[in-house]
Amino acid sequence: PIWPLIALLAGAGLWRHSERWRRLTAVLLAFWLLSGIWLVLATDNRYEIGFFFRSDLHRVYRVARERIPATDFLIIERDTGYLDWRRMYTSTLGLPYGYLNREGGQLLTELTSDATEHPWIWLLYRTEDRAAVLNRASEPGWVRCERALDNWGFTLERHAWSVAHCPDSPARLQFDSDIQLTGPDIRLEDGMLRLHVGLRSADDALLANYSLAVHIIDVNTNERVAQGDVGVGPGILVPVSSSIDVGALPPGEYELRLALYDWQTGVRLPSRDLETNAVSDMHAVHSFHLG
Repeated sequence: PIWPLIALLAGAGLWRHSERWRRLTAVLLAFWLLSGIWLVLATDNRYEIGFFFRSDLHRVYRVARERIPATDFLIIERDTGYLDWRRMYTSTLGLPYGYLNREGGQLLTELTSDATEHPWIWLLYRTEDRAAVLNRASEPGWVRCERALDNWGFTLERHAWSVAHCPDSPARLQFDSDIQLTGPDIRLEDGMLRLHVGLRSADDALLANYSLAVHIIDVNTNERVAQGDVGVGPGILVPVSSSIDVGALPPGEYELRLALYDWQTGVRLPSRDLETNAVSDMHAVHSFHLG
């Protein structure tokens, strides 16, 4: 707040003595103009406008900017008060991820499709409001994966649709090429079998070469009766979901089997089931009864 006053006093002094100190005046004006251009264009410093006096808000913003990938979505609780990022930051910076300010009574399931289509949702709120915020966040289908920030009076958390989508979820299948499958999280609801898994790889481009085969097998005949293959995509940790309509299947015993295959050649990757220690290119991960 004192910088405008200092600038006015400096300008008045320069104006009064401009004839006597022409060279100094020219140097100071040139420095003022160039520093202003640098503050606007320097990408690394734009998010700390007024960085001579860094606030807790600037520190929170730095953590969020470093932790949240472009594919994720940020929800800012209205209870955070002055944390109106749309007005203070996002209009000038253009954040790489989507965001919205959540009203006090809104549930995550009531958000726009722009938010719910993302595999990970981040919540930013004042730490003192944790009980109220987590009560709204703890609803069916949502799991808190991690607390990325709990400092300076603010909390930043990552939530996912399923525990299988969390970064630290335990592996179930270990594939060749050092690929792991986490989960799976399986739900049978209203005639739909819903599957959520995570695929991990040290190479963020490797998983884009593969698709996940999702097969429903009739245990009595060993025949495939339904299928819901889905592409994986690039990334170190890629959440994958599939829904298969099993409502029309006759009563009986069924298995859900998974495989990972190269979508260009159709070749499956061998893998080890870490629960049974079985090695195969197709594994039964769930059994269920219909009828």
